[in-house]
Formats: sequence, C-alpha cells, structure tokens
Amino acid sequence: MPIIQLSEIVIAENRQRRLFPEKEQKDLANSILTKGLFHPILVRQIGLKEYLLVAGERRLKAISYLSDSGVSFMHNNQVVSPGQIPITHLGDLDEYDLREAELEENVLRVDLTWQERSRAIADLADLRKSQALTTGETVTLGDIASELAGRKVEGSM
Repeated sequence: MPIIQLSEIVIAENRQRRLFPEKEQKDLANSILTKGLFHPILVRQIGLKEYLLVAGERRLKAISYLSDSGVSFMHNNQVVSPGQIPITHLGDLDEYDLREAELEENVLRVDLTWQERSRAIADLADLRKSQALTTGETVTLGDIASELAGRKVEGSM
C-alpha cells in the first residue's frame, strides 16, 4: 500500500461535503488511533508528487489531526508516521474492496438519513457474508454489530 506525505494531497474546492463537525472528526480520529485505518483515502495522481483527493476527506482530516498531535497510527499492521497517509489510487481496488470502501464510508457518514444508514448496514452485512463464503469462514450478526460499534457487542444475536 503506497504511503505519501499529507502535504502532497490536493483537495478540490468544489467538494460536496463542506461541514466537518469537530466531535465527529475527533471520534473518527480516535477510531483510527485505536482500531487502525481500515481504508486509505482514494486519490488520483495529478502531478509527480501531487494527488487529487477523490474520496475520504473525513479520514484525511482525522489523520491530519493525529499528525498535528504527533501521533502515529496503524494500517495493515504497518505503523504510519505523523505527516504520512496511506492511499489507494483510483482503479487499484478489486470489486470487494471498492464496495467495502463505499459501504464503510456510508456507514460512518454523519449526514445520512436513518433509511440510508440502515441500507448501508444491511449491505455491509451482505458483503461480510459474501467475503466469509469465499474464505470458508463464518460471520454472525454479532460480528457485524461489533465491527460497527468498534467494540465487542455482547448479547444473543
């Protein structure tokens, strides 16, 4: 997975998302710090050392917050130093990874309606079941609930 400098990221001025509430950004930064970064931001290379952000501005801002605090985080069992960020070049994703990146972003988005969020969670559950079938593993609703909650969920599921 390529890792670049945060300073190499260019954010287009016409991005749809404009509001980044501080509490939600700190929550996302804390999630990245405690659980690691699940999905790198998506970029398109536009220069020798210049990358246009395609998706993941909330993650970019959360990682910038960690970097400003001098904190490293994990991605794919690799330590990412302050000032750096893992990226995925647009087009480098296989079908599962592309769908998972889209669903992960939608599940964690702050501005989704409850109907959109419910659909994204159902789609994530379907994706996890499909992935489990291809690897011969099993996945339960409890596993999915734990993933969404960011902690082990107890109870009967």
